[in-house]
Amino acid sequence: MRTHFRTHLSYLALDRAGAMVRDEPQVLVVDSGLDCDTFNVVAGARFEGDDAEEAIAGIVSGYGGRAFSWWVGPGDGPEDLGRRLLQAGLEPVEAETAMRLELAALREPSGSPPELRVVRVRTVEGLGDFAAVNAANWSPPDPLVMQFYGETAQAALAERSPLLFFVGYVEGAAVAACELCLGVDAAGIYNVSTRAACRGRGYGSAVTLEALREAQRREMAAVELQASADGLRIYERLGFRPAGHYQEFKPRSGESRDG
Repeated sequence: MRTHFRTHLSYLALDRAGAMVRDEPQVLVVDSGLDCDTFNVVAGARFEGDDAEEAIAGIVSGYGGRAFSWWVGPGDGPEDLGRRLLQAGLEPVEAETAMRLELAALREPSGSPPELRVVRVRTVEGLGDFAAVNAANWSPPDPLVMQFYGETAQAALAERSPLLFFVGYVEGAAVAACELCLGVDAAGIYNVSTRAACRGRGYGSAVTLEALREAQRREMAAVELQASADGLRIYERLGFRPAGHYQEFKPRSGESRDG
């Protein structure tokens, strides 16, 4: 499990009252204390076959019926982890492609939308704009996304925070956003979002490009991300190449909040 992925999932939760982070070699379990599978996440499981079922059952019951996501990625185990999650009452909901870009091979596009102004977030107000763009991925917008970032703003904006946030504005309105998470071996791009009414104009690519430039300024050698099928070609044009697969699992519909 890449260090930036672990940091992305757990860093802000560590600063939230009522949250719990279990960070062990065998698994990462993040419980934000909210009923929201955006911030309640399990990843990096490396269970031994004989212990897997008990470990999975304990993690599932620990959320107490609240929403959570379980990501299965390269190196996770046992090999039949997906099957065991199905048996535990989870179902596959989204598959993504892991992608990696050696920053020396970054292909910068010829131009960005001239009306778009991309800034790195440095204020509580700017973090609120980042959160609002991400919350709008749901209809209606998810208030728990706004709540989480509001409650963890101090950690998110700290000088030494490994999380850097970027927002794109058009005429003063926040229309696109993304997060750059600095890791030991590579940086990660997360939460690339564009408001529905503003998609197809290159705004998401532009904020991602600014994050990649920041990674270059930080002397990172590579950047990684997880791409949906819709985003594959966009990232390939920037120089990203496939590097594995991730599968997201959630409790079956009706068993927890879908958030």
